[in-house]
Amino acid sequence: MDKKIIDINDLPKYSKWIDIIMGLESVAKKNKTEQELKREYEYEKWNPLLKLVSQNESLKLEDVDKLQYRQDNQICIYYRNEFILTSSYVAYQIYLEIVNQNLSPLLGSVSSLVELGSGYGNIILNIALRNSSFRKKLFAGEFAESGVALSQLLANREKIELISGRCNFFNLDFPDFHIPEDSLIFFSYALVSIPEMPSEFLDRLLRVKPKYIVLFEPCKELFDLTTIHGILKIRYIEINDYNKNIYSYFAKSSRLNLIKIEKNVFGSNPLLLMSVMIFEVKK
Repeated sequence: MDKKIIDINDLPKYSKWIDIIMGLESVAKKNKTEQELKREYEYEKWNPLLKLVSQNESLKLEDVDKLQYRQDNQICIYYRNEFILTSSYVAYQIYLEIVNQNLSPLLGSVSSLVELGSGYGNIILNIALRNSSFRKKLFAGEFAESGVALSQLLANREKIELISGRCNFFNLDFPDFHIPEDSLIFFSYALVSIPEMPSEFLDRLLRVKPKYIVLFEPCKELFDLTTIHGILKIRYIEINDYNKNIYSYFAKSSRLNLIKIEKNVFGSNPLLLMSVMIFEVKK
């Protein structure tokens, strides 16, 4: 990857959020309600994209990815302790590779692959394409109806067998997929939109008896308050009403065994870094 590394002092040139966090610009504090998420994902993101893809039968997953992630721009990302200037599309490919490197070794021992909070299905479909020998069932659950429809449309065009349906983290309404036991369930920048984990969330998730739960999620509790970057990340989480307790909620469960953790690995937004956590469900 061709890359230009920058210093943290250069961040204000590439993120308006530094001025906001420092109080130089004002912004209304956000509230991540169900209505707010519906506005953002149903109406602003996936519904217009669904219409575009539906009207152009030649568009496949890679084409849609390139519509979503520009190749001709320059953004600042954070990757393994470096601030790097690159394009949105290169950043996206880095993220896909991180996800794939962590999921691929587990696929041989599970009955199915499940993504909840799956957007337009791009992550799980790309993982399927990179692991063509994985012939087991794929499931994608998404909050926005247009995201569900777009996931299914793209899967059909890629000739990938995917079962998609709606899921709602706020009221714990998960799709009745008939997920087989010993599945791998993963979340990718999905749980971060819930301000606080519902106490019953894990009970509901474990009803289908998965083998692994894998998180690619920003965790406020893993940010370092002794660094400038850590303080900026925490304030960004607070202003945007992102999740406060993903890490402790899962790590403290007596029903899960944390077998791998990589803290603050990557962020296409340098203030919203995700950590990788792999949990094995205790029998």
